[in-house]
Amino acid sequence: LLILLAYDTPFASLTNMDIVATEIVRSLAGSIGLIMTIPITAFTATLLLKGKKKTNNRTRNAS
Repeated sequence: LLILLAYDTPFASLTNMDIVATEIVRSLAGSIGLIMTIPITAFTATLLLKGKKKTNNRTRNAS
């Protein structure tokens, strides 16, 4: 993009290029992936720790 801007390419031409469109889609997909990772990780950790807590209580009550 910097090279294209250095050659005084009009902004309308820059936004219509395939390279720019591809990078915008990649950025959006990466952002969505990062945003969705946090809730999925929290939910998975909750399920794993919830099951772990039950097994710890059973072993404490048995002794």
